[in-house]
Amino acid sequence: MDEKLYLDIDFNQIFKNGEDIGGDRFLFKKVDARSRVIAVLSDGLGSGVKANILASMTATMALKFIEEKRDIEHFAGIIMDALPICQVRNISYATFTIIDVHIDGYTKIIEMDNPPFTLIRNNQILEIPYSTIKSSKIQNRTMKIYEFYMHANDYLAVYSDGVTQSGMGNKTFHRGFGDKNVQEFICQIVTANNSINANDLSWKIVSEAIKHETNYKALDDITAAVFHMRTLKDLMLYTGPAYHEENDKVIAEELANFHGSKVICGGSSAEIIARQWGKKIRINTEGFKHDLPPTSYLQGTNLVTEGVFTLTRLLEYLENKSGKNKVDPAGQLYKLLLEHDIINFLVGTRINVANQDPKMPVHLEFRKTIILKLEKILTEQFYKEVNIDYF
Repeated sequence: MDEKLYLDIDFNQIFKNGEDIGGDRFLFKKVDARSRVIAVLSDGLGSGVKANILASMTATMALKFIEEKRDIEHFAGIIMDALPICQVRNISYATFTIIDVHIDGYTKIIEMDNPPFTLIRNNQILEIPYSTIKSSKIQNRTMKIYEFYMHANDYLAVYSDGVTQSGMGNKTFHRGFGDKNVQEFICQIVTANNSINANDLSWKIVSEAIKHETNYKALDDITAAVFHMRTLKDLMLYTGPAYHEENDKVIAEELANFHGSKVICGGSSAEIIARQWGKKIRINTEGFKHDLPPTSYLQGTNLVTEGVFTLTRLLEYLENKSGKNKVDPAGQLYKLLLEHDIINFLVGTRINVANQDPKMPVHLEFRKTIILKLEKILTEQFYKEVNIDYF
């Protein structure tokens, strides 16, 4: 059986020093039953609110056009012709890169005045041929059109000129970091870790750019987005005893036969699975310094945590997008969930009397309520596919 492919997408950015809002805008959306991803990176002229408005209008308009219409080049041409020229600096009020990727790998990219993208395959930088379209209204303005197929484990990176021009004027990079140096840096990172995820790679790109700036103060908005075509990753999370005890065996069998990562949240839940599998649970207490109950080890699983406390903290981390550097059990679960694409919840509905004790913290909620909130945030903010089965 052929393995299903998945497009992992994420971005990171640093605003220009002294600005509270960015002049770069990256938008993306999964369409056509999630079999196609469309994205736009736009860089507004200048910085701050004005640049943000210009970039946001350009990116929003482009995304809407390519979602609703098939002739991407035609509507990109409309945008190209519509963007005015700054009379003082003689450059466009906004630049853009449009990315359209299908799950079979077919990719079309349209660039207007943004730095060229980087495509890494088998630890090598690929040069992709392109055609050009000239503006019918504005002299010397052109778009580059690229068409190619992404392969499994390809990395595609797009970024604003805040990356390529970082360090401009200083001794090390008098003319800026430069297109070639950026591409070689990305290739080095991927070669060193050919399973790096999109978020981590995009963060490494912007982090490297800010290092080149004097006193780490960005002279422009710095934005990088990464697309990683890879094998789809499934995860199954079981939490809570089943309402009918005879379903314990059903849940244990479903978890045992699942081909993917496996997580159990809840002491009673872990005991049920251990008993059904004929295994023993070992609590990980060595070096434990967190306010959450410790994790446990159960052969055949990737992570075992306590239940409601940990899930409540996980929800907090997801809401604030603050779990990346957390090492407590909820932080471990946060990272594991975000590394996967399809999250399958098996939720037992038997009431745990301990969790309804009036002496318990008021922020703790019923398990089912927490799971529904997790489903919402994972699908809407992290673009995961979530399935829930109740028992």
